[in-house]
Amino acid sequence: MIRFSVIMPLYNKANFVRKTIESVLSQTFKDFEIIIVNDGSTDNSLEVVREISDPRIHIFTKENEGVSSARNFGIEKAQYEYIAFLDADDIWLPDYLETIKEMIQQYPQVGIFGTGYTSIYPNKKYDRILSRFPRGEIILIENYCKSLLKKEIRQLWTGTVCIKKELFSKTGGFRIGVKRGEDLDMWLRLSLITLIVWKNESKALYLVETENNVMAGYNGEYFSYKTSFPYWEWYSINNFFVKLYASRILWSSVKKAFRFKQYKEMKQLILKTNWLYVLLGKISNKI
Repeated sequence: MIRFSVIMPLYNKANFVRKTIESVLSQTFKDFEIIIVNDGSTDNSLEVVREISDPRIHIFTKENEGVSSARNFGIEKAQYEYIAFLDADDIWLPDYLETIKEMIQQYPQVGIFGTGYTSIYPNKKYDRILSRFPRGEIILIENYCKSLLKKEIRQLWTGTVCIKKELFSKTGGFRIGVKRGEDLDMWLRLSLITLIVWKNESKALYLVETENNVMAGYNGEYFSYKTSFPYWEWYSINNFFVKLYASRILWSSVKKAFRFKQYKEMKQLILKTNWLYVLLGKISNKI
């Protein structure tokens, strides 16, 4: 029997969380629990959640330690085999869980399942799918970083990722204290021990510019490498494509530091980047 534990970290999202929860309760597939981890909210988020009556909703409150800690807490409390994540200001389309269930039935040996999504900005939106593949195509991925570099898959996004719970005990939890990139690290570590199935179709809405959204200013602000995941740690992984992917992320960070005149940070990033892999990546985009 396929059942889902939906992990929802909550920190000061009173204006959004009701709509997010309703998007889960409106799923066509009904066999799930919602684990809401109130991460020390200081607004009335908790009161809003408590107004919603459904026996599948389980609410826990803890002191504020960030989204990684909240997700790890939720995973520990989860009762079911498959873990799905949804931040408290994003929205699932009604057939998201039904889609994931069908993918699990088709590929029961796989541990990670994901779909595309749509990024919503105040005046525009973007479907995060691949135009080179038919919409709705299901793709089996054996090497995550290689497939990213070859543009055979979109980067996994937390709101449309579903993972077998047992895999977290093999890789450890989300990195505590990291404000950006802790999810990318988790998907990478998991991808080294299991295959991935990804559907080229949007099944969720990512509301980018909401309050307390760590990624709200992604296109207009500089994020310090000191609070981002240390991607150079991936160089210790004995996999060519992982190293190449890490170099591309760091090279992108170097360029962004230069653009925002963060020259001291740019220097530190240059020292941490493996330029051999940057060069290999620039020689050819075809891996």
